[in-house]
Amino acid sequence: MKKNIHKNLRNKFVHFLGIALLMGSIVTSSFLQPVLTASAASDITPQYTNNSSGISPTNSWTIPGQNTVINHQGGDTTNGWDKNSSWNGDSSDTSKSYLKFGTDTSNPDYQIRKYAKETSTPGLYDVYLNVKGNEVKNIKPIARILKIRTALFLGHNPR
Repeated sequence: MKKNIHKNLRNKFVHFLGIALLMGSIVTSSFLQPVLTASAASDITPQYTNNSSGISPTNSWTIPGQNTVINHQGGDTTNGWDKNSSWNGDSSDTSKSYLKFGTDTSNPDYQIRKYAKETSTPGLYDVYLNVKGNEVKNIKPIARILKIRTALFLGHNPR
C-alpha cells in the first residue's frame, strides 16, 4: 500500500511538471513572438537650418505659392532623404514624402507622412497625417494540444 501511494504521488508530480513545462513554453512563446517579429525603425534624423527667416528643416519641400509652410521630406535609412523639394500637397497622392520604416525599404513595414497646407484663410492651415501599413510576415500558427487526465487531479486513478 505504501509503495502504491508513492507511485501515485510520483505520477501526479510528473504530470504536473509536464503541464507546467507545456504552459511555460506557451507563455514564453507568446511573449517572445512580438519581439522576434519587430522590425528595425528608421534612423533618419531631421536636420534644421537656422537663418534670418527662422528655423526650418534642411531637407524640406514646399507647396508652390505657399512660402509660409515648409514640410519635412520623406525618406529611409538606406536611400536617405527623397530629395523632393516641391509638391502640390494633394492628399490623394500617396507616393510622396513618406518616412519609411522597416528592414526592406522597397516594401516597408509602415510609412508615415505629416504635412501642412495653407488654406484660403490667412493663418489657417490644414494638417495631414497619413499612415500606411504593410503585412510584415505571414507566420504559420503553431498548433498546441493540451491533454489532461482529470482522474489524476480528482485524487483517484481508474486503473
